[in-house]
Amino acid sequence: MMDEINNLVTAAVSGERRAQARLFSLAEEGEWIPPVSHPRNGSWSVLGVTGPPGVGKSTLLDALVDLWAASSEARIVVLAVDPSSALTGGALLGDRVRMHRATEHDNVVVRSVSTRGGRSGVVASVRSMVHAAFALGADHVLVETVGSGQSDLAALSVTDALILVESPGRGDSIQAEKAGVLEVADIVVVNKADLGGAEMVRDDIVHSLEISGGGVPVLLTEALTGVGIASLLEAALSIQPSGDRLRLRAREALCSLVEHRLLCSPQLDDWLDMIVQGERTVEDVAQNWS
Repeated sequence: MMDEINNLVTAAVSGERRAQARLFSLAEEGEWIPPVSHPRNGSWSVLGVTGPPGVGKSTLLDALVDLWAASSEARIVVLAVDPSSALTGGALLGDRVRMHRATEHDNVVVRSVSTRGGRSGVVASVRSMVHAAFALGADHVLVETVGSGQSDLAALSVTDALILVESPGRGDSIQAEKAGVLEVADIVVVNKADLGGAEMVRDDIVHSLEISGGGVPVLLTEALTGVGIASLLEAALSIQPSGDRLRLRAREALCSLVEHRLLCSPQLDDWLDMIVQGERTVEDVAQNWS
């Protein structure tokens, strides 16, 4: 198996797409443990993109990566966290369904990550695939989530920087603040700016950020036409994550990995039996399980 993996790595680093796809699958399934690597290329190496469904995240990310890849030799990997099929366990949306222009570039790889395994499973899969991306020569990794639920937020704990995407006409533009995303975002984008109410949504978000003391830029974009994409790329490449935001993400990552270790422990069923039978308490197991 190791010889096969070594051969795949050699082929993948040279740009062989099938080898890259195979290694990402092995990493996601836990059959290949890539070396732990998280280089800092400038201000960040892993960028998260999140926001509620329907705000145009995929189209925005497609336009952003297309412009970036066309103007740079940077090797970019996009990991799209998709809902998983209840029947197959695989990602429903697929790699290329959501991003068309970006995948035309030789220096871009787009890969789906399914959400099977719950919150802790998502974090483990995304973290492993981020490490795989860097092992295969990526300069930057972008992680896109389908929403802002707990699994999505957990997946974003592996990122250095975060873009939050909103849009007008949803009636809950400050909902992200309640979900805890706004406080850790480095850039907020109001996409679909051609729709009525976009500037009002932007002003609401700016007001919320002023109350919390944040100096986060809030940008207007139209992903379909490309309006504002150049400004977004410039802002994204200029992100300098604050220590507080990195600390919050590190805390989420640590909690998720500890949870994953517990849920995957071969002794879990025995501990549960002992708790049910009154032989041990939940507190006792929690303090001594590692």
